Amino acid sequence: MDYRFQVNLSGIIDLLSKHTYSSPDVFIRELLQNASDAILARTYLEPEHRGDCRVELRNADAASPHLIFRDNGIGLTEEEVHLFLATIGQTSKGAESFAPRNDFIGQFGIGLLSCFLVSDEVVVITRSAKENLKTIEWRGRTDGTYSLTFLNSEFEPGTEVYLCCKTGSEEYFQFEKVKDLARHYGSLLRFPIAVCDEDRVVRINDIRPPWEQEFPDAETERAAFMQYGVDLFEMQFFDYVRLDSPAGDVRGAAFVLPFSPSLAMKKTHRVYLKNMLLSE
Repeated sequence: MDYRFQVNLSGIIDLLSKHTYSSPDVFIRELLQNASDAILARTYLEPEHRGDCRVELRNADAASPHLIFRDNGIGLTEEEVHLFLATIGQTSKGAESFAPRNDFIGQFGIGLLSCFLVSDEVVVITRSAKENLKTIEWRGRTDGTYSLTFLNSEFEPGTEVYLCCKTGSEEYFQFEKVKDLARHYGSLLRFPIAVCDEDRVVRINDIRPPWEQEFPDAETERAAFMQYGVDLFEMQFFDYVRLDSPAGDVRGAAFVLPFSPSLAMKKTHRVYLKNMLLSE
């Protein structure tokens, strides 16, 4: 059975691509963000749960390559699928059964729509960890319809998102591009994230940032921070300033440039919210 979205989906997608998202590559950020929130939500049900995320590229050299995002988070029930996947602007992050809203990264419930920037159809397969229910397959299309199917196949609680490359989005379905974007947005997330294809499996966040590590002495700490600056910005900095503030639980580093910048030079900061790259 098919159902209608409650707004003009094509118009919303056009709005997102022209005014909200700076580039189609943000779909990877949004999916990692959803995975992070789903894993956090599951830990409120199962405190010992260990989350992980896997990004798999299939048929990379074919006419229609596919991307699959898999997380072992809380998943969705049938009611939640209708409410959260097909109501634009609705978000599961405020649901009473989940963690307090401020614990989550996402706020607006539109992240999944970013996938339509690179795929004409978005397929979500999910099973809730809250109830022993069947696996649900949700298919959303750019014409404003979606379908719901119950699957009999075995499926561990969590969610998989399937994307098929649409014409003009081929660069976002290449292994190196996917790996670089996943590392760019999710390198500080604390659950394991792997990017793989038929031949390779690469963990993109296996090294923790220096401000989360313990060092035997100041010299070793300085070397670690300076190398982190080189790895992140491909630049040898003059020095660094460690940032630690109990207010807001802010931790990080400011790097001192090895030259005097022009006053007209663009000033940038790389800011993370709950370990997810927010903006730069």
